[in-house]
Amino acid sequence: NVHTLTVAISSDYARGSCPYRVIYAHEYRHAHNFLRIFRNHRSTMVQRAQGLPLPTAQAPRYVDPAQLGTVQNQIGARLAQAIRDVKAQITTDMKADRDGMDSPSSYAQEYAQCPRSDW
Repeated sequence: NVHTLTVAISSDYARGSCPYRVIYAHEYRHAHNFLRIFRNHRSTMVQRAQGLPLPTAQAPRYVDPAQLGTVQNQIGARLAQAIRDVKAQITTDMKADRDGMDSPSSYAQEYAQCPRSDW
């Protein structure tokens, strides 16, 4: 469910401690960013689907019953490819976000928020 996310923190860090709060905020930012990326690509997916010759109630496509399976497979293949293409874009954006947030310099900034002895 994209509306309910659970952010789990290692039991190595006491709830409410400085490291716990820093880790929670970091992981929450990941979740928030991933949802934002996913939602930003919604319009891309809609646009791709709208560009496909998909039959609708308002624009049905009449097909020879003997060709129905072939036509369904063709439509399905085009739609599946559009989904794969958008998924690849989402995956690329999520990886870039993760790589930026989980870089050594980013982690150094996270760790610097708490006294060294807390880690």
